[in-house]
Amino acid sequence: MGPRFVAGVLRKAELYQLVALVLSILMFKDVLGASGAVEQLSRVASGPGALFALTLCLPFLVGLISGITVAFVGSTFPIILGILGAAGAPADNPQLMPHLVLGLFAGFTGVMVSPLHVCFILSCQFFGVDLAQAWRRLLWPCALLLACGVAWFFVLMRLA
Repeated sequence: MGPRFVAGVLRKAELYQLVALVLSILMFKDVLGASGAVEQLSRVASGPGALFALTLCLPFLVGLISGITVAFVGSTFPIILGILGAAGAPADNPQLMPHLVLGLFAGFTGVMVSPLHVCFILSCQFFGVDLAQAWRRLLWPCALLLACGVAWFFVLMRLA
């Protein structure tokens, strides 16, 4: 690729926006840890139903708002892990993997239905497809993906 290609990449604003996004996610994680917000959430959101709802909704909403996988993983998984840890769960907690799987399914579904998902927007532009029409066709497969994630969560919880 050569130095000319690298110089071209280094001149693009998108590269620095992505780096800023990753750095802001890492700072957000540190702020959450330092503020004690995770411990407060664990007291408020105690119980399996509340933890299930948090693990389902929070990654989905962040994925929907951001349209980027690294955003929902970097900002919501520390919260979920912190709540599982603050609830007295050790690192080898059998509930850890089911909740992470559910969070991944939910967040990825949010990214897929996000109107801000860059891959989706660029694909629609490249193929000359109407964005709204293509988006409506994504809803049922994404709903099925999320349903499979919820079902897999319950299978993993039963095995735990």
